[in-house]
Amino acid sequence: MSSNKKPQTLHSFDALATATGKQDTNATSGIQTPKKIITLKKPNEVIASNTASTVNRSNIGWMFYKDYFKNVKYGNIINDKAVEAKDAILIKGKNQKIIDSKWVALNDGLGTAEQVIELKVCYPGLITGVGIAHEAGVEGEFKLGVHFDYTFGQPIIHGSSVKGLLRSVFPKEGKNKQGEDKDKRTPAKLKFFHDTLPDKLKEMNETDAKKAIKAIEKEIFDGIRSDDSRIDIYHRDIFFDAILKEPLPGQRILESDSITPHGTNPLKNPIPLLFLKINPSCSIQFRFKLEDGVLTIEEKIKLFTEIIKTLGIGAKTNVGYGQFEQ
Repeated sequence: MSSNKKPQTLHSFDALATATGKQDTNATSGIQTPKKIITLKKPNEVIASNTASTVNRSNIGWMFYKDYFKNVKYGNIINDKAVEAKDAILIKGKNQKIIDSKWVALNDGLGTAEQVIELKVCYPGLITGVGIAHEAGVEGEFKLGVHFDYTFGQPIIHGSSVKGLLRSVFPKEGKNKQGEDKDKRTPAKLKFFHDTLPDKLKEMNETDAKKAIKAIEKEIFDGIRSDDSRIDIYHRDIFFDAILKEPLPGQRILESDSITPHGTNPLKNPIPLLFLKINPSCSIQFRFKLEDGVLTIEEKIKLFTEIIKTLGIGAKTNVGYGQFEQ
């Protein structure tokens, strides 16, 4: 594939109705040209885009992980209520500064993608990075982590997370002692592939369908062809970090949210736990550099789109976070 191709943006695949088996194979595509990279050398430096205008934009990742607890005196630890109150006021101001931070373009800064799937985040939003420690016991702090690009400080979804999500739909091999599939969701996964790629799996029995799906998986994720030959690294599929598209004027990219765990006592008065989320209605660009193989590039894009829309990505997808629409 020529390296000077521009990213292809997918606009409309109808959502896969796995329960009903309905699907629409029609798709339209357009061309999207990435904006020039924005250079950010210091956390709060004035940065310039490819236009003549300049704006003050802060590195959100730096504010969240490096500057967040600076000047906090930890009144909660020294048991000083007056200091604790001052800490809470300081953290509240830093929270607001993070929420008010602006979007920064970084398309080219994270690799040259040739295919882009653009999806809009549904309510209540998208959560990434909750496994990263971000808690010091200070009142009002954001207690859960967020994935930010290290250089630009913008929220991202790591390419490894995208790759892992996409691979999770492929049936796992192996039998248990009773001779049953170890992956209890294999029938549902096979149906998903039949619905999404009907031309590839047409009139195949279950055994042949599993072999065909396994060949697709090994080629995309392991770089191994169906004849067991290896694909060189220059012609393998690449999964880039997913990034935020430029928001609408006045639209925030981040919002605060909270969870209220009750623990084992349903009558307990819960203490809200604050965290950051990507604002619903923001658009995420899932970025790839794909090659034709067992599946064509168009078939891969269709499959990836349906997986992301069906499963969602990030934390708390079981309660509605991390869901997308086109």
